[in-house]
Amino acid sequence: MKERIGYYDIAKGLGIFLVVYTHICFNTSFHINEIIYTFYMPLFFVVSGMTFKLGETLKGYVVRNFYSIMIPYFVWSILSFIYWAGFENKFRSEAAKLAVDKAFCGIFVGSYYWLPFNYVLWFLPVLFIVKVLYGILERYLPKPGIVVAIIVCSVLGIKLMNVELVWGINRALRYVVFFAFGVLIKKIDFRKLKYKTVMWLLLFSFLTIACLRGYSMGIFYYILGVIGSVATIIIAADLEVHTRYIAGIMSKLGTITLGILVMHGPLYRALIGIISKMFCIDTGYLRRNVLFSLSLSMITILLIVYPTRIIYKHIPFCLGRKRGF
Repeated sequence: MKERIGYYDIAKGLGIFLVVYTHICFNTSFHINEIIYTFYMPLFFVVSGMTFKLGETLKGYVVRNFYSIMIPYFVWSILSFIYWAGFENKFRSEAAKLAVDKAFCGIFVGSYYWLPFNYVLWFLPVLFIVKVLYGILERYLPKPGIVVAIIVCSVLGIKLMNVELVWGINRALRYVVFFAFGVLIKKIDFRKLKYKTVMWLLLFSFLTIACLRGYSMGIFYYILGVIGSVATIIIAADLEVHTRYIAGIMSKLGTITLGILVMHGPLYRALIGIISKMFCIDTGYLRRNVLFSLSLSMITILLIVYPTRIIYKHIPFCLGRKRGF
């Protein structure tokens, strides 16, 4: 069995923490969220590309990914919809509302704006489309053909940025670029790089300056996504080499990213509502407080860890696994 590469999991652990934090925090004072948005989703597609393995048949590859990605999508879409339609829909703001029958159809449409019950689930159909699309390219095209196809996808992805298609196909056209980049760099062992700390500091400095100056659209969308992803992967490799405790925590989170992804939305909203009612504090104030957002992010993740382990052990198909965790 091929050795599991630790810093891949650490990178995913860092990424999922950023996902939870940015979903909780609305603070725009220091442009932190804006900077994180440039790379935190591309990161998952880059790392996914780094673990890409087509296998013997395209059919087997598609079936395997449907089981690990789309089965969890439908399971958690249905569960989230039931909870939202029966309870949360009565308390959420108007901006988060959609007719119940239309939201139910959203389970099968799978694009962002059709998923008010759990918006983050858009990621799963997009990941599935990206992996299948790249698998088809890898199976049937030579390397120059793949390069041309990825360039075409990158252009179409930008052109369709403000369009929502079924299963997020418009988003998949963008994210397949990052997946392909991950495949390209998969043979690099980032643990062996010299001056890792200097490298990721320089990369994030460039990313921050470019983002603050407004360079985030068009070709810069891809450039900044790649820079942020590579910087995070280098941080992950740096942590694996030079730390034990932090690397261990982030690595564990990296192995349960799917559980955190599908469960954190309803949970953190419930926690914010409870805290707001108990202490008579406006929810907007709470979500603009960086310290509160960081603390709640950690609490939310901690509350998900044990249920995720139980699911992996007893009903692993709900999270795309075939064996216990």
